Amino acid sequence: PDDPASSLSAWDELISWATAPQKQWLEQLGLRPREHEKAVLDLEDLSLDERQRSALLRQELGRDQEENAEPDWLALDHGRGQLPPRSAGALEAHQLEQRWTSLSTCLSSLGEERRDAVSVGPWQAELSLRDDQLVLVHTARPRSSQRQQLWLELLLATAAGSKLRSAVLVGRDGHRFRVLERITPPTRDQCTALLDQHQAWSEQYQQRCWPLPPETGWAFAVGEAKGKGWSKARDAWEGNAVLAGERRDAVQQLCFGSDLPLGDLLTEDAQALALMLHGPLLERRQEVKG
Repeated sequence: PDDPASSLSAWDELISWATAPQKQWLEQLGLRPREHEKAVLDLEDLSLDERQRSALLRQELGRDQEENAEPDWLALDHGRGQLPPRSAGALEAHQLEQRWTSLSTCLSSLGEERRDAVSVGPWQAELSLRDDQLVLVHTARPRSSQRQQLWLELLLATAAGSKLRSAVLVGRDGHRFRVLERITPPTRDQCTALLDQHQAWSEQYQQRCWPLPPETGWAFAVGEAKGKGWSKARDAWEGNAVLAGERRDAVQQLCFGSDLPLGDLLTEDAQALALMLHGPLLERRQEVKG
């Protein structure tokens, strides 16, 4: 089958691998399990779920418009049928308005947006900055993939010579948006070395599956700093009362199987790999209290 990554730039291909390595590997084999995961739309639903709200906000955020322009959610829904009918739709539109206002206020407080083109070796990207900070916006609660993207963008910008104070991750906290995490940049030489390491991993695992599911590997690395790496990884992989296990994800099921015990997944080599991957980021990451 054709390789879908072949049309991507070197930077986009690296980001694609770093944020979803198993998905990229499967796509190279012509397998796209998420195509069979689409939910059936119930037109009688009286409310949207969080994934649907996030998708609508992300869709409008990507449009060319003035930053503080307020979308007319009911008008935008004409002909789409994405909101619930009648009064339930008006309630959802009101909630979307509140979230949009919160997001706009948060972004305005970081300064005016500008787009900077940077390049290092084979990698070229246009990054979103506000004042002296790199900014990544996610319209839901951030996951490992958003942290990896922001981290690699910070490495690229710093390796290219940009003098940034930090990189910030903006995401949803309850019904509002705020800066959730902040990362301080390594030295320029360290950034170049870390980019080279990620590139080497992406090439090494082109023909075989990266052995760490993203959320499980992240949970282990974060928890290990507090002596709880195994328990945190178990919750991420198997799930608990409030968290659906990553092993239920269609991509991870196809790569590892939904019944694979954590002990067989998170071997000593996999644990070391998780710390090598996430350790440099965790050393420079700060959670911002709301």
